[in-house]
Amino acid sequence: MSKVALFCVSALVLLAWMPQDVRAYCPNGCNAQGTCGKNDKCTCYLRQDEEALGYPAYKGADCSMRTCPYGDAWVSVPMTTNGGHDKVECSNRGNCDYSTGHCTCFAGYEGKACERTECPNNCNGRGICLTLEAIIAASPAKFVSAAIAGVPAVVGVPAVPATPSTPAVPAVIAVPAVLAVPAVYYSPGDYMAWDAIKHMGCYCDQGYRGPDCSLKECPSGADVLLAHGNVQGRDCGGRGKCNYESGDCECFPGYYGTSCESQTTVH
Repeated sequence: MSKVALFCVSALVLLAWMPQDVRAYCPNGCNAQGTCGKNDKCTCYLRQDEEALGYPAYKGADCSMRTCPYGDAWVSVPMTTNGGHDKVECSNRGNCDYSTGHCTCFAGYEGKACERTECPNNCNGRGICLTLEAIIAASPAKFVSAAIAGVPAVVGVPAVPATPSTPAVPAVIAVPAVLAVPAVYYSPGDYMAWDAIKHMGCYCDQGYRGPDCSLKECPSGADVLLAHGNVQGRDCGGRGKCNYESGDCECFPGYYGTSCESQTTVH
């Protein structure tokens, strides 16, 4: 056997024993952000953040592009009976900057993965921005089961009387951490809407209302058209028009008072 032939055979034997990763040649060495495998193909490293554990941290043939945070897709095609809202970059409500790995959210959305809606006008400084779950939990008089489930107290919440199926809920005067709410509302065991912590709304300060807390409340009173004994708090008692800019009642003819509660005496 010639020296040339012997060299070639030795080289082939050595090559056969070399690890695959050493023999492979991947573009740009996968930029040290992935491993080079068979067919010179990069397998990019996975994310380590808890929200998207197991999803790629980098993408591209050479793993040169940084992925953006993953969130539940606002819109997706369900592939199974109980499937839907798969994890996608920027929750498909924003654009990913693959050079920085940051989402630029579409108007009306916010969060590192554009995973929640914004509160309109930041509640105009007259309220706090909460998830719908938290808003419901902050109104246990209307959603009794939420109060029973141990939702923190809220200023001004009236007592809820006992019923044959539910215990009484005492009136509350303490100021709570409203955000610390359980994952239960309406009634224990009911379906938990996937977007209950994604849609945000304004929980207005006392004296204000509206989607962005921009409207001033007017004094309320019982509607005179209701049957005797029934009480319903209506703006200006249903006997006037509320000026939401000033918070004052503009009473209908024949009525007067801060809530139009008095009737003009006719002689």
